[in-house]
Amino acid sequence: MVIKPFFPRNRLIYLLLLAFSAFLLLPNATHLLHASTANYDASLAAHERAYLAAAASLQNASIPVLVMGCNRISITRALDAVLLHRDRADPRRFPVHVSLGCQNATVRRVVEERYGAEVVVWEMPRVEIEPRAGWGEKVMRYTPVALNYNQALSRIFANASVGQVILLEDDLEISPDFFSYFSATLPLLYMDPTLWCISSWNDQSRRHLLGPDAGRLLRTDFMPGLGWLLTRAVYESVQPWTFGPEWDQWMRRDAQRRGRQCVVPELPRNRNFGREGVSAGVFFDDYIAHIGFADDATAVDFGARWKEVAGLVAGRYQETMMRDVYEEAVLGLMEGQGVPVVKAGGVVAESVQLFRVEYNNATELKNMLDRTGMMSDSYHGVFRSSYRGIISYWHKATTKVYLAPKLHPIVFPK
Repeated sequence: MVIKPFFPRNRLIYLLLLAFSAFLLLPNATHLLHASTANYDASLAAHERAYLAAAASLQNASIPVLVMGCNRISITRALDAVLLHRDRADPRRFPVHVSLGCQNATVRRVVEERYGAEVVVWEMPRVEIEPRAGWGEKVMRYTPVALNYNQALSRIFANASVGQVILLEDDLEISPDFFSYFSATLPLLYMDPTLWCISSWNDQSRRHLLGPDAGRLLRTDFMPGLGWLLTRAVYESVQPWTFGPEWDQWMRRDAQRRGRQCVVPELPRNRNFGREGVSAGVFFDDYIAHIGFADDATAVDFGARWKEVAGLVAGRYQETMMRDVYEEAVLGLMEGQGVPVVKAGGVVAESVQLFRVEYNNATELKNMLDRTGMMSDSYHGVFRSSYRGIISYWHKATTKVYLAPKLHPIVFPK
């Protein structure tokens, strides 16, 4: 049952009462007051009103943080950042849990002694893993990680009051605005059924390919993982939660994704410091080490940019993206290491704000990504950070370049 609030006839009295109570009681009072008074604005679009309604219903919702650990003492670097920035946000709203999946007594002792009651530590029971035909050494390394995810998620959602959770790993250091980012984007998962995760990571955000706006957010068909938020509804929608050997690849399968998308920041809200781990340094030196990170100098108050966040809903975002890419962007070519030019051997498009380079198939797109230095692999027909086959980057932070299918949409081989 929805209870409608009583509004005084005199609008000024209402606004004064709202302002007084908000500033006394709420940590984000200025943003909530702005959002509440914005409801009176008849010019607000439907998606903006829907966002405000969802945000209001979730403003006090608890968002547990679940840190997945194994045998790395460096988990303290991850937890130090979580607790530091959590305490600056709202410690009551973001309880921290650590799930240790390797039965490492040293790591458990260090975590418990260092943080005490600030974190809840779970140690998952040992599960004997029987190798299957074709698994190999790599698969055996990933399997304990998948089991830890499976058990930890089952345990946290066993609490009926938990509606969503942020998942981190023990080699991720979060940004100062990490909790602002997830607080502002959480309503999207409740108002847009075409979204199924919010991630703080972006695989294609090499520092030299980033733009001037540290708060720009994107939609992608690719499930990035690495610091992400999911709801109970999404968790239940992919049951049984049998990740298999590599949980992230299992999540990227069509049977789990079902055409749904994720929200990611153009500039990541976490950085990966785990060169040594189950991935054995794969991609780290060539890619991960060069990914940008939102530090204190580039931190963003996402609550103040709620209209931009609301614009990520499916219909609105697609309309804006298709217009920018196929109507506003100048069509040209790529030369050298991702340099956009108006024509072959012609003028570099540095004075152009939006630029489009078209491709005909997955092989051409892969070659373009290789030339820019971005990751060029794909999983189940989806390239990293792509949206409907479109991947973007910035040239010298002045020109937004879209690598876009010539015949939209292109169906990539899986």
